[in-house]
Amino acid sequence: MLSQSRVNTECTKIESIECKYNGIFDADYFIDASGFNTILFKHLNPKWNDMSKYLPIDRAIPQQITYDFKDELPSYTLAEATDNGWIWRIPIGNRYGTGYLYSSKFTSDEEAREKYNDWLVENFDTELTSDRIIRYRPGHYGDYWRGNCFAVGLSSGFVEPLESTGIHIIIKQIKEFITYNSNLKNLEFNRSLRIVNRDYYTDVVILWHYIIIQIELTLSFGDISPIKT
Repeated sequence: MLSQSRVNTECTKIESIECKYNGIFDADYFIDASGFNTILFKHLNPKWNDMSKYLPIDRAIPQQITYDFKDELPSYTLAEATDNGWIWRIPIGNRYGTGYLYSSKFTSDEEAREKYNDWLVENFDTELTSDRIIRYRPGHYGDYWRGNCFAVGLSSGFVEPLESTGIHIIIKQIKEFITYNSNLKNLEFNRSLRIVNRDYYTDVVILWHYIIIQIELTLSFGDISPIKT
């Protein structure tokens, strides 16, 4: 468990980290894979690219549903639009992984729980029992490698799980880091991943799912700024 990070006075390099049970560690490089907490990378003052202007969904309520797949296990995920977001339904062996994503700007946590509970009762004849709410900021850092620290996966950003390409993004980040690290070219590395993420977030998530398909929801997405296409 990390208890402290030591950063140089210019906030350009992590000098060492101190763990609660194992003491102090020095290293040439530190990889931040701490998820939404970003416990290392945030100390280097990276610029945050906020995408809530285009993607307002910022919370999720997950629940696992035990299910007997008597016939063949479905090989696809269902995504169902709702009044204030959408619900996923993923078949996993002997259960369904489900969850309700919504925007805290347009509905409260309690209202979201009520909507999700109604959906669970209607589709699975069960009620919501999970108290867990996942909160996140839709967006990503402008740089993923600063000084001697590399942010990977959720530590570098997150927009929405609709396309579920988190593992793909992680693999791409690691491959790029290996390529550019051999030549210490962090500027080229950051530039390369900016292009990858810009194309992915804009072309796949926003353009395809929210502009071309144009699913009309009752939530006030009129407040969301359009992207020029």
